[in-house]
Amino acid sequence: MFNGYKIAQTKRDVMKRRKTIDQAVSLLNELYEEDEINGKGRCRTCFHRLSIQCGERKIQYCAVRPSNRTQNGLKKIKIYQSCSAYKQEEK
Repeated sequence: MFNGYKIAQTKRDVMKRRKTIDQAVSLLNELYEEDEINGKGRCRTCFHRLSIQCGERKIQYCAVRPSNRTQNGLKKIKIYQSCSAYKQEEK
């Protein structure tokens, strides 16, 4: 049988996690907006970003920064990073 206390406790835990995730997302959005205001760009809109589909995953690479750890010699990136080699993407 279901215990009403357990269900209420689980709902409370889910709400706490959702609140934590929402706070993290809002913090990342603030950081992104702050960098755009300060003139720094993110890898998301960089001209040097390469996107390669590998199965179901999409891997992002930087064409400027080298890496000794990947087979293709390109550095894996996360699209929310900022970089000194940033160049605005042409549209």
